Amino acid sequence: MNLLLIQRLLPAYRQPLFEALRKRAEEHGHRFSLWVSPADPAFARRGTVGGLPWARCLPVRRFGGGHGLFEWQQLPWREVLAADVVVVPDAVRCLSHAVVILWGLLLGKPILTWGHGVNFQPGRLSRWLEPLRHRLLRMAQGHLLYTETCLPPMLAKGYPESRLRVVGNAGDTRMAMGLHGEHPEVQAFRSELGLGDAPCIAFLGSWYAAKQPERILAIGQALHERLPMARVLVIGGGDGLTPLRAVAANHPWLSLLGPLHGRRKFVALATARCLAVTGIAGLNLLDAMAVGLPVVLPARSDHSPEVAYVRHGGNGLVVADHSRAIAEACADLLSREDWLARLGQAARATAQTLTADRVAVDFIDAMVSASLATPLQPAAATVSARPVVYLCQHLLSHHRARFRTMSLAFAEQGRTCVAVQVSACDRSYGVMDCLRLETDAPDAQILTLFPGQDYLELLPRMVAAAVEAVLTTLGPDTVFSPAPAFAEGAGALHYKARHACRLILMDDAWSPADRHGWLTRRVKRALYGLFDGALLSPPLQGEYFSGLNIPRERQRYLLDVVEADLPLSAFAEGGEVNSATPYLPARRYSLAAHADAAMELAALPLRRRPPDWVSRLALAWPGRVAVY
Repeated sequence: MNLLLIQRLLPAYRQPLFEALRKRAEEHGHRFSLWVSPADPAFARRGTVGGLPWARCLPVRRFGGGHGLFEWQQLPWREVLAADVVVVPDAVRCLSHAVVILWGLLLGKPILTWGHGVNFQPGRLSRWLEPLRHRLLRMAQGHLLYTETCLPPMLAKGYPESRLRVVGNAGDTRMAMGLHGEHPEVQAFRSELGLGDAPCIAFLGSWYAAKQPERILAIGQALHERLPMARVLVIGGGDGLTPLRAVAANHPWLSLLGPLHGRRKFVALATARCLAVTGIAGLNLLDAMAVGLPVVLPARSDHSPEVAYVRHGGNGLVVADHSRAIAEACADLLSREDWLARLGQAARATAQTLTADRVAVDFIDAMVSASLATPLQPAAATVSARPVVYLCQHLLSHHRARFRTMSLAFAEQGRTCVAVQVSACDRSYGVMDCLRLETDAPDAQILTLFPGQDYLELLPRMVAAAVEAVLTTLGPDTVFSPAPAFAEGAGALHYKARHACRLILMDDAWSPADRHGWLTRRVKRALYGLFDGALLSPPLQGEYFSGLNIPRERQRYLLDVVEADLPLSAFAEGGEVNSATPYLPARRYSLAAHADAAMELAALPLRRRPPDWVSRLALAWPGRVAVY
């Protein structure tokens, strides 16, 4: 069988995977061919251009402006038609790849696409062209996706699951074998740089604008203020480092190491204690994990799919998307050896499960399946279970009780719970110290999106965007969310519209008292159709929410849950809380009932995909900042 992979570029980090693909194909009696073209000057300046003697290099033409918005790879079309299966990138900037897909449709030839699926870093032009791009991609027979993060957005776009296959994405981490902080090679590297015993953090990547290299200085300065002995190592090249090169001599704690490859790259990484990410993340995450470095990752909506490999509180940390939060998280890790060791051990274990050989197995199997016209399922096994997210404005006492109980219940199933609060400060409640939560559940963590900021001073769209960004980074399977009337609920709704997650409405006790007109009710009915279930307080609300497009069979009921650790004197006979807690009405509570209901809702199947106009309405919905 003649298997053909067409790529626009051949980066150095892709060489091990392409070698593994060729080896896997030949072991099964297939011929594997790789076609690439020369890199453009901007990519070449990053220092990551690779080369394989057996790969065929084809000329490429650029047109559409000075930056070459579009390209044409000059393919030998007869040989394209002679291949049994062809795989092309799913980014259609190279128009000849689009022609390959069209020819495959017309001639009945199996054509697969490979990549992100959806565009995780869209520009203005790509947003405008996105509908056309997906219309073209649907003409391909199947789609090979990098990670599990790619799958929900493709399902949300209406792609059949039988035409999707997660094949994974990995570089070659074999050179990291045996490296750790005390290794002789690492110690020699420390001596070469004059690091002594200074704790270090690393930044790794090909540096361009989207990775925000300018943040390195701000993070390093904030880290240096807290830990004066700390050093910052920057690995990689690219035009984005020009401002840092100009000032590096003024900051003795900053070391610009340039592009490093092979064993030396991993030796440099092993010198550090953690990897900090400034902007979008990619395969640099796996390189760091291969030497046991936990990852500190900002919550963003535009990360590459490899963000799926980071498990918050397991092998890394997700923090708010600003320099101070990243620096504080790095400082916390450097200051807590036990925590650092636990996360580092889990990071190394993650990297060991993600190898080029494993990707090659799934990739070649998918190509063979396409040639035989069989479905691409099942997808590759996930690296770790997707978390459950509990979203709220503030973690008040009853939220803490609920989250503690949910964490313990889901932990018994091997699943992680993450609580996301918008802010810990609200002048209508006073200042609350809810940044930490004592819990017995493993990996249970709290994320505060706007630490130190008053919730009432935040703009609704700012809150909604931050919530969508953190959910995109965490990649939850299930989100328990407030109503979309609130900005944080709107952010969860935006995430649902773009990702096929399970969205559960929570605490919407005000809707039954809603006296707005028919238009408001019609809009609410459309938006509530995106919710897969509802956790409601009294069963009397059931009929009302059935009218709002959440069927009875997708509802679970309980009377509100309050802090389980209140003294017994706070409760009247029968378990009702008295007026000692002024912002909570007197209600019966049952933490066990809440945990059971949450587990049942998290097991519900997803609802049928709504019409496109509902998704567009949900994405335009801003929500509002309000108090209970």
